[in-house]
Amino acid sequence: MTFLHPDDALRLFEWGVAAFQAEPGWSGTTTARIQQPDGSFKRFDLTIYNRRDHPVINGLVVSSRRAPDEVDRAIDGIDQGIRAETLADLLPIGVAVLSPLGMTLFANAVAAELLGSEVEDLCAGLLTDVVAPEDRSRLSAIIADLAARPGRERLRLAPGDEGRLVELELVSREPGGPAETALVIATVQDVTHSLAREQQLVHRANHDPLTGLANRAWLLDHLHERLVTGDPMTVAYVDLDRFKAVNDRLGHLAGDAVLSAVAAGLTGCLHRGEVVARVGGDEFVIVSGVLDDHQLADFSQRIHLAVATVPAARRQRVGVSVGMARSSPDDEPWGLLRRADAAMYGEKRRVDRRSGSAGAELASKALSYRPRQVTPTPLPSDPS
Repeated sequence: MTFLHPDDALRLFEWGVAAFQAEPGWSGTTTARIQQPDGSFKRFDLTIYNRRDHPVINGLVVSSRRAPDEVDRAIDGIDQGIRAETLADLLPIGVAVLSPLGMTLFANAVAAELLGSEVEDLCAGLLTDVVAPEDRSRLSAIIADLAARPGRERLRLAPGDEGRLVELELVSREPGGPAETALVIATVQDVTHSLAREQQLVHRANHDPLTGLANRAWLLDHLHERLVTGDPMTVAYVDLDRFKAVNDRLGHLAGDAVLSAVAAGLTGCLHRGEVVARVGGDEFVIVSGVLDDHQLADFSQRIHLAVATVPAARRQRVGVSVGMARSSPDDEPWGLLRRADAAMYGEKRRVDRRSGSAGAELASKALSYRPRQVTPTPLPSDPS
């Protein structure tokens, strides 16, 4: 031990003791600086073997070889005053080192700030002490699992009342030898803005920018989920009559105003559990849980009256045709939509043959209709 660099001596002593206590046949490697005849220190690769099972050796065998010169040059070129703590404090993300029991052995200033703590307080106890009570059991379980076996886990936290979201990424690895203790390394990043941006992108991907309603992509996913779970439903395919004439006479801005007003009217007529999506230029789909014939008749009338009472639609004589299709156990989303679409075109043909008196009766009902003030079921958000 006389020729070892003072900074390496204690570590190698502990390493040797642990190697001696290991099972016979164990071997491990490390590096150390050994003093040369000229007084300088050079780096050597060391391999130690536990041969207590050998009848002659009955102890440890150590082999060494000179480490490559470029390693020494790279290491010697680093200012020895720069420690790991200093390097960690230069990082733009939070870093913490945890014991297998969850004690914070080290944390940089960024980690403390993101977790709403001070470095001294963070390093004075368990990491779970500085997170919300509802997150403690989950975090404690993750640390215990990672201390027991190598792995990687992520956990999102909301420290404080500022609306900030941070993400902990915790990593562990196998100890390199019996002298090493399994440690858990945690990085901490502020993901508030990135998650908000992600949610905006998900919303845009699933919603119609003009009306704010769900779009065809969201609708197909919604139908698929309900069909997979066996949730019975009725799909109403809604098509506006004489809408093309509005665009032709007044332009697309006027047409967009009518579409937005109709979308609001359809949303206002929804009952609890119903959703509406815009699937085409002047086509909408409403999904409902109503099933029996009497309910279907009321459902259809609700839709007709909701559109008829939209002032912008009434002024431009925009009507509506509705086709219904009830789901069956072997349905696919597109098949269900096609049946509702076909039923809608069947109604459109019947409307074309109706007498004027039927239209007048519907208009009379429209004048006395008041949409229900019901909050529609919110669309599910993306899980992140």
